[in-house]
Amino acid sequence: FAGICGFCVIFCPLLSLCRHGLSEVLEQKYWNKFNISCYYVSNVRKNWTMSRLDCIARGADLVIIDSREEQVFVQSLLNSSQDAWIGMTDSVEEGTWMWVDGSPVTITFWRPGQPNSYQGDQDCGEVLQTEGGHWNDYSCSTEQIWICEKKHKPQN
Repeated sequence: FAGICGFCVIFCPLLSLCRHGLSEVLEQKYWNKFNISCYYVSNVRKNWTMSRLDCIARGADLVIIDSREEQVFVQSLLNSSQDAWIGMTDSVEEGTWMWVDGSPVTITFWRPGQPNSYQGDQDCGEVLQTEGGHWNDYSCSTEQIWICEKKHKPQN
């Protein structure tokens, strides 16, 4: 996979320019690689659902954080004053946190006292960069930035 990425850094933008146009090529520079995934941090604000739809339109989904190393990497993508949507929700069953791929949230980095479902209206997960990168449950209708993750799928 690393060899392919190295090749693509040099040649794929040129090939993409021919096939897709300048705006799509410029978009690629905003993706950051870590392990077998690439990550995109938005520069606009949307609610959780619209954020997820944006990720899906990019061939990705909201980020699934499944290791301390990935948590640290995700934190490194954000400024100290940014909080961002991540791909977890308990909207199906209150208190049962699931990732957007349907898997249960097993490793957590919750802020102390979280999740608390304050006023019964906090069903979406965010990274609180203002709180050291801990997670928080928050109202899904709040507009903020988000992080997409595109996982590499090995060819068979």
